[in-house]
Amino acid sequence: ATQAVKDNGATLDLNTQKGRDNQKALDNIAQSGIALVTAQQAAGASTGDLTAKMGSARDSFIAAAEQMGLNAADAGHLA
Repeated sequence: ATQAVKDNGATLDLNTQKGRDNQKALDNIAQSGIALVTAQQAAGASTGDLTAKMGSARDSFIAAAEQMGLNAADAGHLA
């Protein structure tokens, strides 16, 4: 996501290629977080550990969305 912001600037305008590329980077963060939690759940991780991992992934998503131009409230809502 950091590289996407460097390459595309702070935009999530889906009417532009740069905005779509940034949105794709956010989607990748979300998918990676879900995949990590799913894998750890299958490995027997505790609910507390799973909650912490998902929270960390959500925080990363929000931070990236803010770098891409969203305010904290909108980034949290999108997450």
